[in-house]
Amino acid sequence: MKSATLILTLFVFCLQPAFSNLVPHANLFGPLEGVDPETGENYYSKDEVQERLLGMPCLVSKKFDRAVEGYITGYVVRHRERAERILGRTIQYFPLFEEYLREHDMPEELKYLAVVESALNPKAVSRVGATGLWQFMETTGKHYGLEINDHIDERSDPVKSTLAAIEYLKKQYDRFGSWELALAAYNSGGGRVNRAVRRSRSKDFWKVRRYLPRETRNYVPAFIGATYLCMYYEEHKMKPQLPNLDKLLTQTIQISDYLPFQRVAQVTGLPISIIEELNPAYQKGYIPQDGRTYYLTLPTRVMSAMIDYMHLRRADQIPAGIRWAPVYAYPPPNYDPNSSYYTSRYQVKAGDDLAGLAKLFDCSQHALIAWNQLSGGEELVPGKELTLYHPLELKRFELKIDKPFAPIPTKLSMIPTSVPVSSKEGLKIPTDSAGKYLVYRSRGGECLRNIAYTYQLSLNELVELNNRIHPDEKLKKGVKIKISRE
Repeated sequence: MKSATLILTLFVFCLQPAFSNLVPHANLFGPLEGVDPETGENYYSKDEVQERLLGMPCLVSKKFDRAVEGYITGYVVRHRERAERILGRTIQYFPLFEEYLREHDMPEELKYLAVVESALNPKAVSRVGATGLWQFMETTGKHYGLEINDHIDERSDPVKSTLAAIEYLKKQYDRFGSWELALAAYNSGGGRVNRAVRRSRSKDFWKVRRYLPRETRNYVPAFIGATYLCMYYEEHKMKPQLPNLDKLLTQTIQISDYLPFQRVAQVTGLPISIIEELNPAYQKGYIPQDGRTYYLTLPTRVMSAMIDYMHLRRADQIPAGIRWAPVYAYPPPNYDPNSSYYTSRYQVKAGDDLAGLAKLFDCSQHALIAWNQLSGGEELVPGKELTLYHPLELKRFELKIDKPFAPIPTKLSMIPTSVPVSSKEGLKIPTDSAGKYLVYRSRGGECLRNIAYTYQLSLNELVELNNRIHPDEKLKKGVKIKISRE
């Protein structure tokens, strides 16, 4: 298919990693120190891993060979912190993958392929240019309907790239009738796999393997290692590094209008960097308008405000003079999205299951499992208390409109109270000298409009020189008003 370049999360046996900054895999199979330095607890036993793996439900046929063990130890021993970050991202992306895999009658276990490809980073780019969660090369991505240009790269769009990956995987499975060979074809292309099948005279991946490119030989072992990590990380005392709640409790809507992220930030109050992180396909900070439909993903707590705004905009009901909220490019130092949520407790009742509770509380099963340290296949025991998170409020869009300035009369349309003179220096204005300005001291109860009218001055100029004081705001006695000498 794509790059013939495997973006592996950790290390590969006899495989050059796609990211040059990954730690070299020398001595990958040397002695392991599977012991927690703080507790002294052993979290890796080769015999236990082998026993678990051979009994593990898996999409592909399994072997516990040196390559498979190398991937597993890379995750659970050598680079645990990186693997815990990946586990945290599964809570964000696996619900989406599962939804579309079920919708297309494809095995849910294919979700583990994105762990192998990108470590669940939608902005991942390989050394040869494969991009996104599913690592499409540009040519292949366009072939499967992904838009790729200076403004947008849908290889990084979680929804559209997932649909493209499903289509490609289904094509390869229909061709080879084997998930092992379909995965190999996803990595190196159907033509190479077909040639290897002919040379080996077999459709058994483990027999075909020796005839495949070196990288592809280890692709199925990598998939087995990723599957093992996601199913048994708790057995190795690992804890997912959970994304903040704004990334877990989200909604996605369709957008067909031009929409800059600055406006999204003004409507929702989110920093632009968070909007970009949730919408990684857009390259220039806006959703384009070109007749196509795009997706916008935001935290559920602010999506109502965005929908309100879009309805008003399409009805041409956004008036002039609206006062927009300030925009932050990055979260300010005191920014804590989790403070916008509250916790509740739910006591499990007989007949409850994770799927039903996730639907009831509008969250994913993965979130329920993570929030409550449940095992994926664990049955809920009546009486058990679950912790849940909810938005404190659903933000709505408010039309905050500054009081508009009344029409400002020009000098020609004013009715002067005295004979105009050509120089402000000659006006009968009680002023102090202040460099290039005259300074008028208010007598109290006046406003800029009165002063401009009385002394034949430009109201626009007065407003601008005096920090945009409203023309009709009553001034306190002694307030200094700057007047230009020119």
